[in-house]
Amino acid sequence: MTVILLIALAIFLIALAIFLIPVKISSHLDVSMADVYTKATWSFIKAELKLIGDQAFLRIFLFNMKVFSRFINRKRKKHRRSAVQILKALKLNHTALDINYGFNEPYLTGIFFVILNFIASIFNKAEVGLYPEFLPDAEFLRIKAKTNLNIGKTIINLSRQKV
Repeated sequence: MTVILLIALAIFLIALAIFLIPVKISSHLDVSMADVYTKATWSFIKAELKLIGDQAFLRIFLFNMKVFSRFINRKRKKHRRSAVQILKALKLNHTALDINYGFNEPYLTGIFFVILNFIASIFNKAEVGLYPEFLPDAEFLRIKAKTNLNIGKTIINLSRQKV
C-alpha cells in the first residue's frame, strides 16, 4: 500500500512540475558557419540538438549524465498537424531574439533591417534585438534565441485543437 502511495505521489509531483516548471530553451544559428545548436533544460533533464551536415544529432542528459546520444533519422510521414498549428499551441514566455547580420552591400543590410523590424513589430510578445553591420568583412547572419516553454499548457492547447 505504501509503494502505491509513493508511486501516486511521484506521478502527482511530476504532473505538477510539468505545469509549474518551464523548459528553458536556447538556440543558436550561424548561417556563415553552417552551425545550428539548440539546448533545452527542464529541472534535471537536458537535451542538446546539433545539426551536423544534413543530419540532426541529439544528446539527452539526466542529472548531467549522458543517457542518450545518436543521429536522428528523418522519416517522411504524413503529419496530422501543420507547423502553424503547433506554433500556435506553444505557450512561450520571456522570449528574446538577437539577430546579428551584415551583407556586402549596405543597402541590402538596410532593407533587411526594415523587413526584420516590421516582422518584429507583428510579434510583440518577443524582445527582438536587431544588430546590423553595414560594412562587414564577409556576409553573415547569426540568430540567438531564448525562451521558456510551459509544457503543461502546450499539451492542453494541442489537445484542444481540431486535427
